[in-house]
Amino acid sequence: MPHDKNYSLTDDSGSLEGVTVALPEGRYLYCVIETGDSLIEPVMLGIDKAHVYAIQYRDVAVLTHNCKSEPYNSDDEKKVIDWVLCHEKVIETAMSSYANVLPFAFNTIVKGNPGEAAADSLIHWIETNYNRLKNKLGVVRGKKEYIVKVLLNCCIAANELMNTDFELKALQEEVNGSAKGKAFLMKGKLQTLLKQKLADHADKLFQDIYASIIQTIAEYRVEKVKPPEKDQLMLLNLSCLAEINECEKLGEVLEQIHYSGVTVSFSGPWPPYSFM
Repeated sequence: MPHDKNYSLTDDSGSLEGVTVALPEGRYLYCVIETGDSLIEPVMLGIDKAHVYAIQYRDVAVLTHNCKSEPYNSDDEKKVIDWVLCHEKVIETAMSSYANVLPFAFNTIVKGNPGEAAADSLIHWIETNYNRLKNKLGVVRGKKEYIVKVLLNCCIAANELMNTDFELKALQEEVNGSAKGKAFLMKGKLQTLLKQKLADHADKLFQDIYASIIQTIAEYRVEKVKPPEKDQLMLLNLSCLAEINECEKLGEVLEQIHYSGVTVSFSGPWPPYSFM
C-alpha cells in the first residue's frame, strides 16, 4: 500500500500493532470501529483520565486521546496495570456500541505532523491505512477471540508411561534386579529413556490435539508457549478467531480431549487483539 514518505506505518509483517509514526505530538490509539454512515460520539475517559474522542474518516473511526510522543512507561507496576485496564475498558465500551471493533495494542501511538492540526494528522494516518484497516475489520467482523491453552502434567504422564510402555517397564525390572553399582548406571539409562519417551509423547499429544482443533476454526494463530512451571508443560497456546457457531463447535471438541495428565483451558470471548 502506498504511503507518505514522512510516515513509517508498519513492519514487514503488515501488522499495525505498536505502530509509531515518526513525527512530534502524539495521538494514542485505542481501537478502530466500523461506523457505517453514522458515528455515536463516545463519552468516556481513558488513560490518566484523558478525554477520549473519535476521529472519523469515511466509514471508520479511531478512538483516541491527545498524548505525548513517547510511550507510557513507569516503574510502578500498579500504575502500568491501571493504564492497561483503562485501555481495555475503552475498547469494551466501544464494543457495547458497535458490532465491529478492532483493538490496538496498549501503547500504540501516532505522532502528529509539525504545523498540522491534531485531527488532520490522525485523519492523514487513517487515510493512508484505510484499505488495510478495512481488510482487517473484514477479517474480524462477527467474530471474537478465544484462547486455548493445553497443559501436560509431566509427573502424571511419566507415571503413565512407566506403567504402560514395554521398554520402560523392562528396563525398570532390570534396575530392580541389579546389584547396587549396576542399578545406579541403569537408573541413568532409564531416566534418559523416560525423558525421550516423554518428549515423544508430548509431541504426539500436541499433534493430535492441534489437528482436532484446527478442523473447527478457519482463523487461528499459534502463540509462543510459556516455559515449563514445576511439573506443568504447555503443549499448545492458540489464539482463535471464531463466530458463535464455531466457538460452540470448538468447545465440543475441547470437551472430548481426555488424555492422562492433560488440562485444557478455554477462555473468551475477548477483543481480537491477536488479529490486529
